[in-house]
Amino acid sequence: MRLSVPSLLTTITVLTALPLLQPSISSGQTCAPESLQQSVAQLQDSRKRSAAQKALQACGEAAVQPLVFALTESKPAVRRNAAQTLGLLGEDAKSAASALNVRATQDDDLQVRSNAVQALSKIGQDIQIQADQLRAWDVGDIQAIEDYQQQLNATLAALEKDAKVWPSKKADLISLGLTRDRLGNQLAPVTDQPIYKLLSWGQSHPGMVAAGAGVMAVMAAYGAVFWLRPRLLLNFGDGLIGAIAKIPTVGTPVSGVLKALVPLKYHPRVLDAWVEQHWQQVERSFLALDTVKDRQIHIPLPVKLGQERRFINELSGNDLSGTFQKNPAVLLIVGEGGAGKTSLACQIAQWGLQKQLASHRLLPVLVETELDDKKTLVEAIRGQLNALISKPEDLPPDLLEKLLQRQRILV
Repeated sequence: MRLSVPSLLTTITVLTALPLLQPSISSGQTCAPESLQQSVAQLQDSRKRSAAQKALQACGEAAVQPLVFALTESKPAVRRNAAQTLGLLGEDAKSAASALNVRATQDDDLQVRSNAVQALSKIGQDIQIQADQLRAWDVGDIQAIEDYQQQLNATLAALEKDAKVWPSKKADLISLGLTRDRLGNQLAPVTDQPIYKLLSWGQSHPGMVAAGAGVMAVMAAYGAVFWLRPRLLLNFGDGLIGAIAKIPTVGTPVSGVLKALVPLKYHPRVLDAWVEQHWQQVERSFLALDTVKDRQIHIPLPVKLGQERRFINELSGNDLSGTFQKNPAVLLIVGEGGAGKTSLACQIAQWGLQKQLASHRLLPVLVETELDDKKTLVEAIRGQLNALISKPEDLPPDLLEKLLQRQRILV
């Protein structure tokens, strides 16, 4: 018979896999609730006890609850064997600490007490092996071991005051005390680390952690918008903050942070973003005004600038940059009628649009209407700027105020 290499490999693979699958199937059957109950019952038979304990050990945590239930049985022998077997389970049986504590301190049968104390020691000794692998971020596992250590403390405290004595009580308590102390010594280097204390505190205060996370997320989002899309911050108002404040748990701290960040909505970076959005429309509208249109051709004339009356043959935007670094910046143009004062003012407005007066753009607003008690200068500026940007909604008063204060508008 000829056997090709591929078929041989397939045969070997299948034959090798079958033994590996068999224990898994068997284990699944052994750890079924009915099988566990049967193994617990077999603990009472000295001939079957060893095999039953091995079967329960193989099931690990799944075997704990049936054994804990067996600790409450009326027959002392059942409780003795259950306690002994829990000790054999080791670290898997740490959740049985409370039940074993009850048996160790309250059981009427002294052998049950002894077996329960010894089981607590064996479980703790197995936990010591697992504790060597713990790191500061394994908060849940560390706290579970700390809880177990507290159960050992409670057991030792109760038994030291208890008058009942069994032959191995002294040795049992010494072993239990050593186990408790070793667990404490193992945990100390980990629990003393700042990262563990921080994570542990976080688990104990989930509400504050959620609020802190919310605050950090909002600050990160606010910062991202500030750098990437600063103009969007102008849409951020009291209405949105009020809505956020109503969110359970995180609403109050998050809204508080947002209130503190509100001044950033009028940061120069945000105002510049708003100006950049509108300046081209403002330029078109401004150049279309009759007063400006009639003075499209500007002929430079010699001027005298400043209090020192410095003579400049041809004035440029750079000559005025020092004036516009002041706050407020005021420029008074004086000359005879027909000397070109309005023409020069229109030229200065265009320099402002082209960033020749300052590092940022200035939006020009031409006010030609008469002002009185009914119409203030600010209202006139607002009306002209609304017309220049061609927006149906009025410019918010607080935004106009900041644009004027930060010298983004040239009147």
